[in-house]
Amino acid sequence: MCLAVLLSACLFLSACASKQQRCVQAQAEDLLVINRLIASTQANLDRGYAIETERVPVRRYGFCSERLRDGRIIRLPCSDIDYYTRRKAVAIDLEAEQSKLNQLLERQPIALDRARAGQAACIAQYPEG
Repeated sequence: MCLAVLLSACLFLSACASKQQRCVQAQAEDLLVINRLIASTQANLDRGYAIETERVPVRRYGFCSERLRDGRIIRLPCSDIDYYTRRKAVAIDLEAEQSKLNQLLERQPIALDRARAGQAACIAQYPEG
C-alpha cells in the first residue's frame, strides 16, 4: 500500500513538473533503484536473513444494505475480501548475497555517471527549467 501511495504521489507531482524536471528525474531512476537494492542487500547481510512481504487475502463477513423497488431497505449477509501484508524471514545464501552487493557497488558509480550525463543533457534540451 505504501508503494501505491508513493507511486500515486510521484505521478501527481510529475504531472506538475516541467519537462526539464521530468527528464532529470527520469535520468536518476536507475541510480535510485541501485541505491535501494544496495541498502536492501546490506540490510539482509547485517541481519543474516531476508524479509519478504506477501499479500494475504482475508474474507470479511458482515451485512450489506439493499434498496428494494418499493423503497424499503433490507440488510443481507455479504462478504468481501480484504488483503493484509505479512512479512516473513527467509533464509539467504550469505555468499551469494555478498556477491550481489559487490556487483551493485561496482554498478553504482557507472549509474551515477550516466545519471549526471543524462541530467546535463536534459538541462541542455530544456533550458527553461
